[in-house]
Amino acid sequence: MTLIRHTLTRSMVVAAAAVTLSLTATSGFAQSKRGPSSPGRITVENKRDAALVELKLVGKEGAAATERVVAKNLAPGKRATFTLPPRSGCTFDLAGTFEDDSVMEAEDRNLCRDKVLRLVE
Repeated sequence: MTLIRHTLTRSMVVAAAAVTLSLTATSGFAQSKRGPSSPGRITVENKRDAALVELKLVGKEGAAATERVVAKNLAPGKRATFTLPPRSGCTFDLAGTFEDDSVMEAEDRNLCRDKVLRLVE
């Protein structure tokens, strides 16, 4: 009887340790190596009738406040993907120009949350 109780108790301890190890590994895996303030990969989709000539991003956070051209000559219906460097911040202003001389601007876009930028009419 005590052998069964001992085996059962030992099995429960091993199972609890395995669950704790699994949760610890999962929580560590869920955190990105880029850190909390890095958007990573962003996709730009041109859903307009005119080609995108150029799309610029301007970082809004400290040292990341630099201007970058992230897309050029993007035909209608096409998409492009770019990656921002680690610790580049999350908040950006966007400015785009199109082949038909129209422009688009967006302020304070959170690219850590919005991974796809769809450019529409």
